[in-house]
Amino acid sequence: MPAKSRDKAVSASAEKTSSGLRQSGKKTKFICPICDYGIDDAVHDFIFCEGSCQTWIHRGCGGLSKSAHERAKGLPTWFCPQCRLDAQTNEILVLRKEVADLTEQFSSLK
Repeated sequence: MPAKSRDKAVSASAEKTSSGLRQSGKKTKFICPICDYGIDDAVHDFIFCEGSCQTWIHRGCGGLSKSAHERAKGLPTWFCPQCRLDAQTNEILVLRKEVADLTEQFSSLK
């Protein structure tokens, strides 16, 4: 994305909160946690992550092409790359434990 179209301009009195919002007077902006640039719905395509981060992310930052973004908008849930990785890591840990338990049970049958 060209630097011109990035919207990082936030007034000096603005504060970044843990929810990814910056507030300045009456304006509230969402900040993409991947690139740390503001999300302007008039300029950017974006999508909400239903994972643990629960935040808005630029389409490109989420690794989505325009066509993939259109398809993802129709899904009941979408997860950003980091939340997807976290979920897969947790699933791998659970599966490893199950394999270890089954191996132990199998060994006791010998």
